[in-house]
Amino acid sequence: MKTNPFFSFFKKPVIIGCSIALVLLLITAQFAYQRYLIQKAEQTKELNREAQDVKEKLQTALNHSLSATKTLSLLVTRYNGERDFDTVAKSILESNKYIDGLELVRAGVITKIYPLQGNEQALGYNILEDTLRNKEAIRAINDNELFFAGPIQLRQGYPAVVGRLPITEQGKFWGFAAVIIKLSTFIKAAEIDSAHNPGFIYQLSKIDPNTGKEVFFLPHAEFFQQGQQVVSTKVSKGNWIIYVRSADSRWPVTLLPIIILGVLLSASGGLLA
Repeated sequence: MKTNPFFSFFKKPVIIGCSIALVLLLITAQFAYQRYLIQKAEQTKELNREAQDVKEKLQTALNHSLSATKTLSLLVTRYNGERDFDTVAKSILESNKYIDGLELVRAGVITKIYPLQGNEQALGYNILEDTLRNKEAIRAINDNELFFAGPIQLRQGYPAVVGRLPITEQGKFWGFAAVIIKLSTFIKAAEIDSAHNPGFIYQLSKIDPNTGKEVFFLPHAEFFQQGQQVVSTKVSKGNWIIYVRSADSRWPVTLLPIIILGVLLSASGGLLA
């Protein structure tokens, strides 16, 4: 009498044990993978929240710059602001903690700076004639709105962001009302330093208008390579890109107990069978 293959299968305990172990292993692997997807989605959501929070803080700080440059522009066009520049600039700086300096730039030439001490080297500098630095100034003129250049190394010897608002007088370009924000102040305003929030690592970048390549301004750009779980957001007023990633990249280790338990369960189930 010919034996049914189905019953023959059950006469081979090694095959039964291996089959059951494999099935249990696949089940636990699927559970671990689903858990991985849930954790990844939660982390991405948290990173997106942080990136949006950083963007809002930075935009709030930049609004102070817009207010300051509009005040200087009004003084130039209506009240001869060049004459009273120091008095007005001092008052503006005292009420704006995220601005480090103010400038009047007439026809591209820096004619007034406050505070002058430490910034003397920039007086008389024509930003429109500097082909390495003038593209973002020209963009501000073309858009007729405040636009931020940098971070760049200033002639004064420190890195900073410079916001320039075009001033027009009787329909003609007069120059710029400009704000200087040191890079350290900029970072503090956006709170993109790990000392402030050790749970995240931040990066600030921008497409260089001269080379078309992305330039990173904070340390450890290698942390933001492709393949890493990173989110980004763009700040249009300066064409900046802010990146955020978790400082703790060990979260997949939390899946290790599930994997170990799955292996043990599979082996036990196979042996028991």
